[in-house]
Amino acid sequence: MHHLFQLVLEQKDLSRAGDLFSLDDFEIEGSLSEALEQIRSISSSPEVRRTPVRT
Repeated sequence: MHHLFQLVLEQKDLSRAGDLFSLDDFEIEGSLSEALEQIRSISSSPEVRRTPVRT
């Protein structure tokens, strides 16, 4: 997994999340499947507080 994905997803360093947009596609293409799995895992975790959407 790309180092920035690891910082953001595994170490929860959200201050670096914006840096992902500065990367070229080819730098992260190989990490996307693993990153999506991490995101799915995080988002389905009971620790994630679900906020109702206001309409």
